[in-house]
Amino acid sequence: IMKILHFSFFAFCLVGNLWAQTAPTPQAMPFTVDFGTTTFTTMPTGTAAWNGIDGGVVNSQTLAEATTPTGNAGVTARTTSTTTGGCYGYASAGSGNGRLYIQTSSNATNGASQLAAAVTLSAGNTTINISYDIETVLLGTSNRTFGLVLQYRAGTTGAWTTVSGSEVEYTPSSANGGDNDIAGDVDSYAQSVSGLTAGDYQFRFAIWRGPSASGAGNSAGGAFDNLSFTQSGSAPVTLSYIDVKSLGKSILLSFATATEHNNAHFEIERSADGRTFEKIGQVAGNGNSTAFIHYTFEDKAPLNGINYYRLRQVDLDGESTYSPVRSIVFGDTKNVVLFPTPVSETMTVQLDKAYSSDASWQIMDITGRILSEGIFAAEQNTFTIPVHTLTEGTYVLRMIANQTAITKQFRKL
Repeated sequence: IMKILHFSFFAFCLVGNLWAQTAPTPQAMPFTVDFGTTTFTTMPTGTAAWNGIDGGVVNSQTLAEATTPTGNAGVTARTTSTTTGGCYGYASAGSGNGRLYIQTSSNATNGASQLAAAVTLSAGNTTINISYDIETVLLGTSNRTFGLVLQYRAGTTGAWTTVSGSEVEYTPSSANGGDNDIAGDVDSYAQSVSGLTAGDYQFRFAIWRGPSASGAGNSAGGAFDNLSFTQSGSAPVTLSYIDVKSLGKSILLSFATATEHNNAHFEIERSADGRTFEKIGQVAGNGNSTAFIHYTFEDKAPLNGINYYRLRQVDLDGESTYSPVRSIVFGDTKNVVLFPTPVSETMTVQLDKAYSSDASWQIMDITGRILSEGIFAAEQNTFTIPVHTLTEGTYVLRMIANQTAITKQFRKL
């Protein structure tokens, strides 16, 4: 009897090792995944989390592109970062926003897990457009990096093809998306794959864990959110990047395209709150192009405070699409001092001159969403604001008095 039991257990293990990862069920487009508003342990329909990849070995883009997952990654609910490799249904405390957090490590099974999705391209369409957000959750130490690249393939088998320009790597000193990749920073990306025929397609984010100079140090990790797939009959404009920076008395908007198809022009839109946008300018497009083309636009009359910018790309037939939003603080804020910085519990605000009437304050995230607000009394030049409920990241304090707004960025630990 013991021999039979031993053989049965061995056979079960052998068969189990042959099991492959589960293929996500293809979804009709448009298909979006926002991962909900809280922590989770089950992947949304149309997506999958894959593992069986050694983070101690896969340390470059080339190696990540050649990986073959061997199983499904368990998804664990989590509200904080961790150095333990794996996949997490992540929602930081008080954020009200779920996302898939992939933490790299040296683990042979969960060291460089992957996010996969599947969609169906319908007849008459030849292009799949993909957009997504990546949040920096944990930065590596000793220069360890978190890298990823988007790949696709027809059906559920065969070789993967890398989406050109999709590779990105997060390091302690990187500045993807035009800003510093500190914990809590969110970058938006958009890609397109054209020349396709109707049918089912799989996409995956292949992950790698960059090596450190010393051979030691904590690994890095990032979270995926707002995954979107749409289809079109011809390749749209592929936006490579969009960035904003201050020139002192104006703000320079820079962007570039990798491909253009029937591109008429770009409309430059600006907002004071990240929600209501207005057109402030226009830049002519290049019609059809497969070359890398740079564009710039100078806003010579920025708003005092936070300026939010986006592009509205308009085709020759009038169809349009929007770019990710970028924000920048403009104006003189030297009369406001925030301390300590970074802050963890309570932030002190010191004005060089008190307001003559009561003023209001707001704390916003980098997208312009108001998280808390209140009133500070007139004739006082120092007051405190509790920030302990905020998650780690970058925020903006806006103070409004006498029809004038002053803004100041701060960092929450």
